[in-house]
Amino acid sequence: MSSADAHLSDSTLVARVYLDGDLEAFETLVERYRPRVFNYLYRLVQDFERSRDLTQEVFIEIAAGIPRLTSFENISGWIYRLARGVVGLDARRRR
Repeated sequence: MSSADAHLSDSTLVARVYLDGDLEAFETLVERYRPRVFNYLYRLVQDFERSRDLTQEVFIEIAAGIPRLTSFENISGWIYRLARGVVGLDARRRR
């Protein structure tokens, strides 16, 4: 995590990614949310390896979704909704 970006709010980081393509801001978001997203997914699926894979998928979805955002508010809620959606897609693929 860039120490210069560590103090910035989630919405500021996402705005930097959205407006400037700032990869350091994205890396800061990843570092900030990776443990939280992994723990959330682990509670849902109860499988360490699957949670790691799903966490990776969530951050791919985040990177793809940032250009489509219409607001930079409630970023954490958006991230957790994406995580829940990834779990749902994974469950459908498994069936």
